[in-house]
Amino acid sequence: MKRILSVALAGLLILILNGTQSYAQRVPSSQSTIHLFNGKNFDGWYKFLKNRGRNNDPNQVFTVKDGMINISGTEFGCITTNEEYSNYKLVVEYKYDTANDRLPSPSRVDGVARDGGILLHSVGEDGGYSGIWMHSIEVNIIEGGTGDFIVVGDGSDKYSITAQVAPDLQGSSYIYDQGSDYLATIYGGRINWKDRDPSWDNVKGFWGKKDLEYPLGNWNTVECLVLGDKITVYLNGILVNEGIKAKPAKGRIQIQSEAAPMVIRKVDLIPLKNPPPVIKKPEPIALFNGKDLDGWEVYGTEKWYVDKDRTLVCESGPDKEYGYLATQKKFKDFVLTARFLQEANGNSGIFFHSSVTGTKIKGFQAEVAPPGLHSGGIYESYGRGWLAIPDSSKESALRMGQWNAMMIRVKGDTVDTWLNGAHMIHLVDGKIKEEAGQIALQIHSGGGIKVRWKDLWIRELQ
Repeated sequence: MKRILSVALAGLLILILNGTQSYAQRVPSSQSTIHLFNGKNFDGWYKFLKNRGRNNDPNQVFTVKDGMINISGTEFGCITTNEEYSNYKLVVEYKYDTANDRLPSPSRVDGVARDGGILLHSVGEDGGYSGIWMHSIEVNIIEGGTGDFIVVGDGSDKYSITAQVAPDLQGSSYIYDQGSDYLATIYGGRINWKDRDPSWDNVKGFWGKKDLEYPLGNWNTVECLVLGDKITVYLNGILVNEGIKAKPAKGRIQIQSEAAPMVIRKVDLIPLKNPPPVIKKPEPIALFNGKDLDGWEVYGTEKWYVDKDRTLVCESGPDKEYGYLATQKKFKDFVLTARFLQEANGNSGIFFHSSVTGTKIKGFQAEVAPPGLHSGGIYESYGRGWLAIPDSSKESALRMGQWNAMMIRVKGDTVDTWLNGAHMIHLVDGKIKEEAGQIALQIHSGGGIKVRWKDLWIRELQ
C-alpha cells in the first residue's frame, strides 16, 4: 500500500510540476526543434579555453560520454555555437557532477559554490572578457543563484540589460521583482533571481530556503525564452528572472566551464519565427541614460554631471544657490521611480508638474532631505507650502548615506509617494490635476549639497 501511495504521490507531483511549466512550454507547435547537442560529439560547437585558445583541450575539459556533455571545470573556458541566434526558446538540462568534485584543478577554489552558466547573445572576440568568454548576457548556473543575470560586458553601453527590481538591494545587487514599478539597467554585475536567499554565501552545497534547484544528483532544466531584446528565464518550470532592452539582442550561445564539474544531457533550441503577440502597454522611459544629460536642461550655476559609475551627481557650486535639472519633456499622469544617495547635507527633491524660470520653480516637490525633514512629503513651491508631511513614525524609512528607492505616482488629483517600500503619503488635491509639467531635480541653497541619482524611470499612465 505504501508503494502504491508513493507512486500516486509522485504522479501527482509530476502533474503539478507540469502545470507550473505550462507557460514556459508555450511555443508555436509549427516550429521545429534544433538539437544543438546531437548526443555524439561537438558538431556545431567549438571549444575555447583560457590561455589555450580554440579547440585546444589537452586535458579534456569538455568531453562527450554516454550521450552527455561532461564538463570537468578544471580549466576556465566554454563551448560556443558556430551560429548566432535570435528569437528562440533554449532548453538546457544539467546536473552537478558530484562524483568528480575532487578533481585537481588550478582554476577551481576548493569549497566554493558549484558554478557554471549559459551565455546568450555572445558577440565579439573569443576570450574578450578576462581572456575566457565572449561579451554576452549570462544566465547564471550556481548553487543558490541559478537564474541570475550577469552582464559579461566591457563596461560600455554596448552590453546591458534592464529589469523590474525590488526597491531594496540584495548586498550590492538588484533583485528581480515581477510586477514592480522600479526598473534598473546594469552594464556589469548582476540582477539576482527573484527568491535568491539574502544569506547566500559562496560555499559548496549552499541551499537557500526558496531555492528551486533539485537536490544534488538530480537533473535540472533551465529554459530561456528570447524574444527580441527580452529574455525570460525559468528554472524547473518556474519563472525566476526577466530582462528587457538586452544589448546585444542576438549572438552565439556559450556554455561555461567555471568552478564545478557538470553534466549536460540536452541543449535544444526552438526557433520562434512567429513569436506570441505582445500585449501593448505604455513603455517605461529612461529619464537618465547613464552617459550624459541628454533630455535635460540645467537651471542656475550649480553643478550637474555624470560620474564614472554612471550616476548623476548634483553638487553645490561656488554660488551656493538653488539649482535645478529639468526634463525637456512635460508629464502629467505617471509613475516615476528613482534611486538617490545623499552625501554631505543631501537636501534635494523631485519636482513634478513644474516650470522653471531662472532658478524660480513653480510646481510640486517630493522632498528628499536629511533625517527628520520629511523625505517623501509633498511641498508646493511658490504656492501653499507643505501639503502633506509623512507621519513621524515613517521618518526612519530614509537611509542617510545609502542608496534609497523613491516612487511617485501621480494620477489626476491624487499623488502617492513611497520610500524604500514604505508608503509615505497619500494626497488628494484638485490643483495637482490642472496641468502637466517638467520633472526636475533640485540642489537646495546654502552650499554643501551633494546627492547621487540613478535608475530614473517614468511610465506614463493612460
